[in-house]
Amino acid sequence: MSEVLGHLIGMALLAAEADDESAGLEFTGCSFSAYSKYVSSRPLRSLIGLTVQSVSHTPEESLAINFSTGERFSVSLAPRDYVGPEAFCARFASGSWVVE
Repeated sequence: MSEVLGHLIGMALLAAEADDESAGLEFTGCSFSAYSKYVSSRPLRSLIGLTVQSVSHTPEESLAINFSTGERFSVSLAPRDYVGPEAFCARFASGSWVVE
C-alpha cells in the first residue's frame, strides 16, 4: 500500500475542501478523501500549491502527507476515529486505488 501512496510524492495540491466529517484533497494526479479524524498544520486551503515531499504510513495509527515547506496533513487510522467504514481513499489518475 505505501508503495502506491508514494506516487503522491512530487504532486502539487490543486484544491482542498473540508467539512465536519471529511476532507478532500485534489492533487495533480490523485483525488484523496479522508473520512477519519484528520489534522492539518495550517488551514487546508492555504496548502494549495504546495508539493508533496514525503508520505508516511503507520498501520492502525496514521497516514501523513508531508509537504516541501514542512507543512503536514495527517489522517488517523485508529479504528476508534473512523466516521465510516474506511479512514481514507486515494484514487490515482493511473487507475490505482488505495482504501483503508
